[in-house]
Amino acid sequence: MANIKAPNSMIADAFDLFDVAKTVSLKKTIEEREFVSSSTTSYFFLGTAIELALLGYLSYKGFCSEELATINHDLEIALEKAYKAGLDNITTLTDAYIGSIKALNSEFKFQNIEKSDISTTSMPIFSHLENGTQTLLKTIANELGVNSMISI
Repeated sequence: MANIKAPNSMIADAFDLFDVAKTVSLKKTIEEREFVSSSTTSYFFLGTAIELALLGYLSYKGFCSEELATINHDLEIALEKAYKAGLDNITTLTDAYIGSIKALNSEFKFQNIEKSDISTTSMPIFSHLENGTQTLLKTIANELGVNSMISI
């Protein structure tokens, strides 16, 4: 089994992906590529940022590579495990944001991103996910003591 990155690396990558998601969400097309719409791509990068932030937090809390691998890209499971590990002690995520994560996880079939027939009409509002994810990333970075990478 491949080693999972260190928590600080995961958070750094989460910030990078968050920035990419915001940038891509502003574009209507991706330079003549029709196989994935830019909005689907935005959601993918944002979902990946959320996943990495939660996995980074769980790693910081002592979860081993094997335990993290069992999450299998499921944002709801990652969020549930993060709450059980104490995430709720350092931040309060709104019900709307948690609902948006669940909708992203459910509608997007996150682990099946290669399917290009995903409809974004039933996806959560991107700006709601963006705002909540910004809070999540800042909170976890602060908890890990890596708030120097906060540029969002």
